[in-house]
Amino acid sequence: MRALHDPGLNDPATHGARAVRLARLAALGLPVPPGLALPVELVARIARDGARAALGDALDRALAGLGAGALLAIRASPPDPDWGGPHAILDIGITDAALPALSARIGARAARDLYRRLIQSWGAAVAGIDAEAFETALHERLKLEGADSEGDLDCAALERLVADYRGLFRAETGEDFPQDPAAQLGAALEAAARGWMRPSARMLRDARGAPRGAGLALIVQRMALG
Repeated sequence: MRALHDPGLNDPATHGARAVRLARLAALGLPVPPGLALPVELVARIARDGARAALGDALDRALAGLGAGALLAIRASPPDPDWGGPHAILDIGITDAALPALSARIGARAARDLYRRLIQSWGAAVAGIDAEAFETALHERLKLEGADSEGDLDCAALERLVADYRGLFRAETGEDFPQDPAAQLGAALEAAARGWMRPSARMLRDARGAPRGAGLALIVQRMALG
């Protein structure tokens, strides 16, 4: 892994085009949030062996290095951006224990809105829950609250929506939503790495001219919150 602010991060074939572009912006003095670039070869090991086996203690060190309580985003960084890649997973790191500090930083309502968005996106992308199930739960909550859209939900209503989503997660997976940021991050890295290897993803890359065996790099980056 290399820091996004490392001036030696300059090879798209190794760390992907997005990571190289961010490193160049950082070198120009532009505001690029801290992050790490995971090279193609490491991402392949994550897909094969799992994040903990591939990264070891580096997973915990990465979290610590990006700042206690930081919310993280995982983004794809293929060597050629035209090849596509898995969707970004945002807001990694929100837990019950982290919620008070996050609420103090951005407000209680905004913190709960981010929490429910994390459960929804992580649940779909990582745990494999049908995204429509979350949409159904949202519409049911809107009806119960007499609201037209999620923007109309106050803090208490969003708290109830978080509970709805957590109940859905438990019902679909048999487990509670993970409360360990390292577990959230590791599983999200595995989902992104393995998603790149799915037959449908390979077919899409083939159609876009990617060579057979094209690899994926990933970026773990601290999110900039207001």
